[in-house]
Amino acid sequence: YDLRFLNLEETSNEESLKNKELLNLKKTAIYAKHEQAERFFHLTQLELEQNKHKKALINIQLACELEPSNKTYKNKIEEISKLIKKAEAHKAYFQALEKYKTKLYKEARSDLNNAISKNGNEADYYYLYGLTYFEQDLNLKKAEEYFKKAISLNQKKPDYYIPLSKIYLKMDLKPLATEILAKSLKINP
Repeated sequence: YDLRFLNLEETSNEESLKNKELLNLKKTAIYAKHEQAERFFHLTQLELEQNKHKKALINIQLACELEPSNKTYKNKIEEISKLIKKAEAHKAYFQALEKYKTKLYKEARSDLNNAISKNGNEADYYYLYGLTYFEQDLNLKKAEEYFKKAISLNQKKPDYYIPLSKIYLKMDLKPLATEILAKSLKINP
């Protein structure tokens, strides 16, 4: 036997064992990362059930850091971000509503701008915005725009039509005012 050949064979067997060990270590590390990401995802679900959106967002971001290619985690980040924006919009709307009730119309409009910038699909936001102009008799054209936008987002609320018809009466557009009132009465006779 050639001893040099045996030595090479031993070296290649040792390297093969080391490579297998390294591969096993990598697999273990990857599995541990996956397990940790799954725990963060589970915490995210629990936080969402408790309406703790910001904490849920932090947990899902941590999961995504561990597994950046996981589409479920990425989608969940988008979903939670939308929930947070919607909650912030509602908060701004209710602040505006309180200011409107105390006749702080300009301040209410500021809060409504904030609400609309976060969630521009809520008819109530536009309706209240219209009321802030209507109540002051400040700018009837702007009030009209906001009431129309509210109606376009939710045509089933008769309350949205009433101030719009009053605007048309003030503008001496009686046929249009009558038409708008008729629409309101069709919704709620």
